[in-house]
Amino acid sequence: MSPEAVLPIVEKMIQLSLSHGLSPVTPIGLAHFGSYTAKIGHIEEGYRFVKFSLTLLQKMGSIENLGEIYGMATQIKCFVEPVQAVCEHPHFNNAYIAAMTSGDVLVAMAQIHLNNYLRYNAGVNLQTIAETCASNQKMMAERNQMLFLVMDRQIQTSVLKLMGADEDMTFLAVEQHILGLGSNESISRVTYNYKAFVSFMFRCYDDVKFYIEKVYACRDNSWATLFYAHSGEAFSVGLINFWLARKERKKHQQWFMRGSENKLALKRWTQSCQWTFEAKWYLLEAEEAFCNHDYEAAKPFYEKAMLSAYQHKFVNDEALACELAANFYLHLKENDKAVHLFSLAYQYQCYHDWGAYGKCKSLSEYVESHLNRKLDMNVRRGESTDSSAPSLQQSK
Repeated sequence: MSPEAVLPIVEKMIQLSLSHGLSPVTPIGLAHFGSYTAKIGHIEEGYRFVKFSLTLLQKMGSIENLGEIYGMATQIKCFVEPVQAVCEHPHFNNAYIAAMTSGDVLVAMAQIHLNNYLRYNAGVNLQTIAETCASNQKMMAERNQMLFLVMDRQIQTSVLKLMGADEDMTFLAVEQHILGLGSNESISRVTYNYKAFVSFMFRCYDDVKFYIEKVYACRDNSWATLFYAHSGEAFSVGLINFWLARKERKKHQQWFMRGSENKLALKRWTQSCQWTFEAKWYLLEAEEAFCNHDYEAAKPFYEKAMLSAYQHKFVNDEALACELAANFYLHLKENDKAVHLFSLAYQYQCYHDWGAYGKCKSLSEYVESHLNRKLDMNVRRGESTDSSAPSLQQSK
């Protein structure tokens, strides 16, 4: 349901509650209103509404809609508190238990998928994510929840590719049906976005361009509620657009403008939760400056992105920031600096620690083939080949 359709309904629910007293549907009306308020940019205010709806529902002693409200609270919490803490918060388990208890299997499956998505983006070890995917999909298949199964498989496919696992991930019949007929554009958009980003991670230009154009071809059926996935898409699509802007002169402006729009979204979210979004915003700022040939502006943004990701414990974002900074310095023909940063991206605290062994192999092969150099496995944070730029260690 579109935001335009939801707002009049929830306003009516709240008005009826104010006029005639509380009812079992009052908390769900408040929760939807809070989530919508957060979606249009008033995150703190929206979060207060959702927390109030949860408190009200618990005091009323009703389990109806409890799972859905827990789920909304958790999603908005990601825009207020560190996402790693949200992953460990009991809200997810509470939402799942409440939904299953009330017989709302759809909401229950949504919660286990959304929790897995958060953990994947928070930099949890990929082997752990892969195991969770297998468990989730077995449960979803048993309960015939095929749409969530398809979405969870997109995480699994990306994870296995990054891990370098040689497993057959042929499309299921239901995936072929959804993508072939366009029967669910939201699912199609999610699927193509995953494929575009993992192709970007391996710098497969043709695949990236094919899938990102598929993303934009899907109608953006905006949800009335705010999901953490909105930030994930803004980050991945923003990076892809800036990369394509540097690759394609004819469509440079179109790609660049799209990248800038997503950068601004991350900047706004950083204001509500610096811990979770700061490194992503800095990295998009760096890539935008790179596109503008403003190399002196780009340098400190790359440093800030690496440092912020390290301080806030996002091994995945730190690795990606190191790699993109390396590509930047490679463009400037500062090869020693580039190899140093490629080595940081590879090392145990970054891609390797994340479990992205397939990505590590690809990175090592790229450096050897393009620079005729080997990665330095002994490099450490704080060491820099550029005395004019602050190192990570010096910045702390």
